[in-house]
Amino acid sequence: MGRRSDGVVYYKVRCPGGREITVPILFSFKGEESEEGVVATSFSPPGIVEILKKRQFFLIKENSRRRTVLVKGKVKWCKGNSCLFQLDEEVIEEKRFYERFVFCPEELGEFELHLKNGERIPVKVLDISMSGIKLLVERYGEKVSAGETLLLTQETRFLTVKVVRVEREKRGAVVGCKIVNTNFNLIGFIINRYIERVAQILESFSRST
Repeated sequence: MGRRSDGVVYYKVRCPGGREITVPILFSFKGEESEEGVVATSFSPPGIVEILKKRQFFLIKENSRRRTVLVKGKVKWCKGNSCLFQLDEEVIEEKRFYERFVFCPEELGEFELHLKNGERIPVKVLDISMSGIKLLVERYGEKVSAGETLLLTQETRFLTVKVVRVEREKRGAVVGCKIVNTNFNLIGFIINRYIERVAQILESFSRST
């Protein structure tokens, strides 16, 4: 019958403001090993096969706290609802990039970062995970310093974040933070918006092919 396996494919998106991002799209399938590779069926999300046909992707072989092992793959052929995956070398990915949910700055709306001096500055989210968040600070980025613990808000949502690093850019600064705590269901917030983002990518890709 085959067992359920997971993979990830990276898809480049140009944002309305001109920034280019790479979105990791997670997918799953039922796979059976054969002499030629892996015969894959029952794909999720629907429509992902069309992207896999034209992009290199990775199967997730091992995922632990110590390391993540990905196996490079490509589609050799597809017949009906089945595809043959041809597998290549293994790749060890320490940072587990695919577990970060990447967005265009415009997608999640504007947040406010509350500084120690009482000022509130507008920021946007570039990527987010259960443990960290990367912010785009287009104005007043020079007022944010590594090591500070600050409040991040959007309407009734609150996150306490610790600034880990600040990278200066022409358009401001990119601020990487560790999430200390929140007052809302963070995983639900992330997943709902990630599903919307992937659905948009799949719809856009199907229209262009």
